[in-house]
Amino acid sequence: MKLVAFQNHAFFGVSFWSKSDAEIFKKIIADISTPENLSNSENFWDDYFNDFLDEIQIHTLEIPNYVASEMNNIIEYDMAITMCQKYYSNPKQYFINWHNNKNEYSYIMNTSQALSYTQKLLEEYIYKHPDENFSLTKPSYFENNEYPYIIQKEKKSIGFIDIAIEKNFFLLRRIYLDKSYRRQRLGTQILENIITFSKLTNKELRVNVYDEEAEKFYKRLGFRKNFTNYVIRRQ
Repeated sequence: MKLVAFQNHAFFGVSFWSKSDAEIFKKIIADISTPENLSNSENFWDDYFNDFLDEIQIHTLEIPNYVASEMNNIIEYDMAITMCQKYYSNPKQYFINWHNNKNEYSYIMNTSQALSYTQKLLEEYIYKHPDENFSLTKPSYFENNEYPYIIQKEKKSIGFIDIAIEKNFFLLRRIYLDKSYRRQRLGTQILENIITFSKLTNKELRVNVYDEEAEKFYKRLGFRKNFTNYVIRRQ
């Protein structure tokens, strides 16, 4: 393959259809697939889809050239899937580039904010479990294999997640949402993002659970109990 440098900018597009978009797309194909159209070799089929583009959400993302690929046949299509999986297997690419039109929430990296949210989470845990002899140590850093992300809704910080990547699995160490954003299915949607990431990376997703309410939440999403911790507390 010969790569040629162009002076003018060009757009490279890859289409990923959602289930709702696909239904609209199928209807348009059914409507235009008349015997007359199919037998007319002068038809330029792309012209039929201009109106369709007005009905779907379009999100553009600039990507590096090493993840660009044509998709004119099944071999190139399989290669494009492999390239996308490899690109998004990096948590920095997956979470930072996450785009959600419906709820308008996103992820950003901000270590100092993530440390503040970590302390909030620990303080809330101590408040809920006053009978436990738990000493609060203010967190000051994240490990090299940790990836903390601030959750934003309409550009306002509303919580955070902290995942730790290991060789054969990754651990959702912490997740926290401000109280006014709880019980709105936002936590469920964020967990679904993380589950999708685990499937992309082909790694087992683990979570630490410390109370019955959290246990019910994770079980509802398909998690099963794997380990039980035993502790000895100082008297």
